[in-house]
Amino acid sequence: MAQVEFRGLGKTFADGTPALQELDVTVADGELLVIVGPSGCGKSTILRLLAGFESASRGDILIDGRSVLAQPPQERDIAMVFQNYALYPHMSVRDNLAFPLRMAKRPRAVIDKQVHAVAEVLDLKELLRKKPSELSGGQSQRVAMGRALVREPKVFLLDEPLSNLDPRLRGQVRAEIAALQRRLNSTMIYVTHDQVEAMTLGHRVAVLNKGELQQIGAPQTLYDQPCNRFVAGFLGSPPMNLCEAQLYRHRGDVAVRLGDDSLAPPARLRQALQRYRGNTVLLGMRPEALTLGSGEGGNTISVTCLAEERLGHERLLHAAAPSTTVDCNGVPQSPGILSIRLPSGPAMPAGTTVSLRVDVERLYCFTPIGKAIGRLADEPPNGFETDS
Repeated sequence: MAQVEFRGLGKTFADGTPALQELDVTVADGELLVIVGPSGCGKSTILRLLAGFESASRGDILIDGRSVLAQPPQERDIAMVFQNYALYPHMSVRDNLAFPLRMAKRPRAVIDKQVHAVAEVLDLKELLRKKPSELSGGQSQRVAMGRALVREPKVFLLDEPLSNLDPRLRGQVRAEIAALQRRLNSTMIYVTHDQVEAMTLGHRVAVLNKGELQQIGAPQTLYDQPCNRFVAGFLGSPPMNLCEAQLYRHRGDVAVRLGDDSLAPPARLRQALQRYRGNTVLLGMRPEALTLGSGEGGNTISVTCLAEERLGHERLLHAAAPSTTVDCNGVPQSPGILSIRLPSGPAMPAGTTVSLRVDVERLYCFTPIGKAIGRLADEPPNGFETDS
């Protein structure tokens, strides 16, 4: 496999539209890096630049320490798996798998050996004689993966490969890709707009927005320590609640006023929040940091139930927020809604007023422009680290 380096990589289209800001990321040999972000943020542009389908406006791309910008796509030893599978409909599965090797003029014995090996790995042996029209979506995706694997490239690029699958099948194929990557110890760069795929697949996750890298790190690190409002609000399902709150002086310390209620910030944030006392900040609360109940000691808020989603093992309560809420881009939401993840229980009619206990140790604070306040130190930007 190979190490991939992006050094100050940028892309501006001919009409002046910036597609990618200066990207500095190293993908380690054997790493599965997931690039996630909303549509149009530059994810696929990175893959196209690496594959050689687009030319860079600035910066460099290195594979195993050597620049590939001057190399044509066919010489970069990269295999790409697309969203639409791109299988040849008139060819059998066997011929689709063998096609890249035939184009490379490999000996027949080598082709047969490679096709057999890939069919074994991807459980395609019973499908080799079938045409793409006879395959299910999951089977077609495995054939597309196999056609990339059979070449034994240095780097695999996967561009939203599961978008056309139904949710149940998407989870199954996602698990197959993760197991395959572990078995082969291959270098993979996987692009998706689905944050669930990002959190469950990647050794590391790179979050992009508007062509700019927001944060990169192990999935749990990004979830627990988002560096800004965008990462906090983009990762998580439902996303983090972001509410405007006031910081004020209370008994010689700092407290948070959320609507008509007050909260005591966690000790890890108090010193950092002192400099913002008297100002408006964004208070971040994950849905699972809110529970039903009240009691002595404060740190509760009162809300009115708007709707409830019952999911069997749990339910999502949607309530009127006590103050203005914003989305991950800082756009005010009307009406402001709090999402609360609760265990299954009796139905809660709309209009019911309830008290919510806030786990203040799991609170986040962001400046009005979206920067995290009191965040722990960033992990090394290019270290290949996992959550384990």
